[in-house]
Amino acid sequence: MYGRIILCYNSYWYLHVAAPLNTGIDEVMSDPKDTKDQKIIIEGVTETGETFRPTNWAERMSGKLSTFQNHRIRYSPMLKPVMKDGNNCVLLDEKLKESNPALYESIMNFAIANKLRICKPEPESDT
Repeated sequence: MYGRIILCYNSYWYLHVAAPLNTGIDEVMSDPKDTKDQKIIIEGVTETGETFRPTNWAERMSGKLSTFQNHRIRYSPMLKPVMKDGNNCVLLDEKLKESNPALYESIMNFAIANKLRICKPEPESDT
């Protein structure tokens, strides 16, 4: 079974099929290919601890960089839906800031306007 993540921004709604629902943030973040990339996690929880609605917001947001192949949605590694602690989240690669600054800004502005938790990974230490 595949999950769904959706974004609503400027009245546009996107619905896409994502990776299996049991794909958690730990699996995505621990991928050896992603170790050098800095990721931002936007959680579907507001600063006050309430679950953000609609529940499919992350699928919609991730759909902005997705493609449709063989009757399936393929999410970009730069913007994809994930689950963290049972909450829908978006995993945003900071490389998107360079490759598509307008999209990066719109996603960050959406998160700030809706008071969503934005988690940036701590820099790795060489110690």
